[in-house]
Amino acid sequence: SYITNISSAHIKNFNSIDEIYQTKTYLYKSTNVNGISFINTDKILINKDKIKSKITTFGFNNKSDFNASILEKNNKYYLSINNKKIFIPKQLLHLKDTILAAYVIVRSLNINNKVLEDSIKSFNLPRGRGNIINYNNYMIIDDSYNANPASVKLAIKRINNIEIKGKKILVLGDMLELGNIELEAHKEISKIINSSTLDIIITYGTLTKKTHLNIIKSKYSFGSIWCISKKSPFIILVNVLLAISADLKS
Repeated sequence: SYITNISSAHIKNFNSIDEIYQTKTYLYKSTNVNGISFINTDKILINKDKIKSKITTFGFNNKSDFNASILEKNNKYYLSINNKKIFIPKQLLHLKDTILAAYVIVRSLNINNKVLEDSIKSFNLPRGRGNIINYNNYMIIDDSYNANPASVKLAIKRINNIEIKGKKILVLGDMLELGNIELEAHKEISKIINSSTLDIIITYGTLTKKTHLNIIKSKYSFGSIWCISKKSPFIILVNVLLAISADLKS
């Protein structure tokens, strides 16, 4: 069994983040004694005494069975895991936790590493899940499938690591199903934006008004499209989150 992460996504359907935690970690607690529980120790803390199965841990904190780090050499990136190096294309660096988990599971199932390495080389991000669209001198990152606080923060972090000569523009719509934390969650995103390398932010929706109002002036935040009709073809494009890195003249 493996849990990718525990966050406030869909918290509207739960009473608290603790209830989400208890629900998800039940997967580990119910794993058969002959099975294996794969735990990312960077993301999940759990009392191992409550787990019946074998436990294999991994992470970037040097406290796991599989300890990882990112290495750069000649502008190429590698995931170093217990001194074993795996090449990662630059556009997939934000998926390092997922790739690490895949490596650990592959090793535990005695699958040849080449199978994983070939899969990484040939992997293309699905549409709306952070795929890159190159159009003339623009690079568009389409992350519009869905959004929650954790995924938006990851998307902004990814944009921070992109080096360009022009402007970085973020088009952000409402994050839904957050229940009574929705306003605070949207305000929290503004703090991430304020410390980011983003240049321009365009918000759409009633909840992102909270984000817009808390963005520092130097970021050129535009919230005037709150009133655009939902039938607008523009909204079909941005949906939830669309990050654009534009090679424009300053």
